[in-house]
Amino acid sequence: MALRYMNHLSVFGIRCPKVGISTFYYPSLGVSLRGAVALSAIRRGEIFCRVPEEALVSDLSVARSSFWPMVKRGIDTELLLALFVIRESARRSSRHMPYIRAVFLQHEWRSLPVLWDTSSRKFQALSSGTQKIVRSHKRGMRNLYNSQFPQALTEWRIVLSEGFSCIRTLCNVSYLHRLYSERRVLRTLAIIKARDWGLPIRKRARQFLAPVMDILNFGQMGIRMYFDDTTSEMVARTQRDVQAGKELLFYYGGACKDQMLAVYGFSSADVPSAEDHRLTRIRSQKDGKKLVCEEASGHGDDVYKKPPQ
Repeated sequence: MALRYMNHLSVFGIRCPKVGISTFYYPSLGVSLRGAVALSAIRRGEIFCRVPEEALVSDLSVARSSFWPMVKRGIDTELLLALFVIRESARRSSRHMPYIRAVFLQHEWRSLPVLWDTSSRKFQALSSGTQKIVRSHKRGMRNLYNSQFPQALTEWRIVLSEGFSCIRTLCNVSYLHRLYSERRVLRTLAIIKARDWGLPIRKRARQFLAPVMDILNFGQMGIRMYFDDTTSEMVARTQRDVQAGKELLFYYGGACKDQMLAVYGFSSADVPSAEDHRLTRIRSQKDGKKLVCEEASGHGDDVYKKPPQ
């Protein structure tokens, strides 16, 4: 599956010749995780990966598809991305299918606290700060689904049916309810939170999924990523030499432990906890997946702050 995924990259013009997929053991987590590996040495300052805009799964790519009426009507970007990913993974064929099936749908969603039962032992073992953040995320995702999906199913059933074998007769509502069930959409939304990027594209912050780039696990090794408006592509550059066979890592930012656990399902050992903060916010930064814990403002509620739309 991974080989098929890497082979399909040329379809979108993705150029990452020195990046491969491998498995790495993390003693601190006690598990082996899939990640990116340097197939050959990468020099300091070298741009080693370029992902064209058309390869990104973003509000822009969704708007260029048959989802445009939903975009125009103001359906939330996160929900649109989730519905788009589900549709593209289920249809008979799609340019995005190799990426979604090989990487996105194989994400270990069971490790994401936002998908845990709040009565389970592992949820109860979380700190009170992390539990508050997770509960806030859960409420937000459920409210999003229940407030906007019924309208999408009623008004754009043919769009949600596109590419399926039942399209000629229009897929029935019960089939689409099963495909886009609350459980599946919430799972997809949670995975999107764990995998997406928030970077300025043409001076506007956007959420998007990026093939190749999003298989880099958490760590600090001087890799910088940005969107180049002049070439319309996401670019990865290293600030130090990288040996062949080395795992490629990206530092997600100065997140507090509670936020990292809530969003990614893990935390870095050297980050502070937000246990004493009455308010914790997530804020997108210009250099990618960067989460920042902020001092309490006294309002008393956890807030998930999305990038400006």
